[in-house]
Amino acid sequence: MTMKHAALATLALLSGCATDSAPPPAVEVHEVTRTVEVQRPCQVTIPQRPAPIAKPMPTDGVALAAELALKLAEYSGPGGFADRATAALKTCTKP
Repeated sequence: MTMKHAALATLALLSGCATDSAPPPAVEVHEVTRTVEVQRPCQVTIPQRPAPIAKPMPTDGVALAAELALKLAEYSGPGGFADRATAALKTCTKP
């Protein structure tokens, strides 16, 4: 009788595996086109920064003012470092 019980138990366990439900839905693939922003190389060379003021600085007020005026013109004068740096930034950050 134990053999019959074992066969019935096995049959009961295996019948639990059978199912009437539908299989899961198939995988759907959708192709999506996106526009993404990427970095682009910038072909501009970094402008050379003006040299620092020579040390020791002049102690005479007139000589010091002349030295500072030259450095200021070197930085912010027409075609100076500030103009070249601004042009480089504008070139590299164009939309």
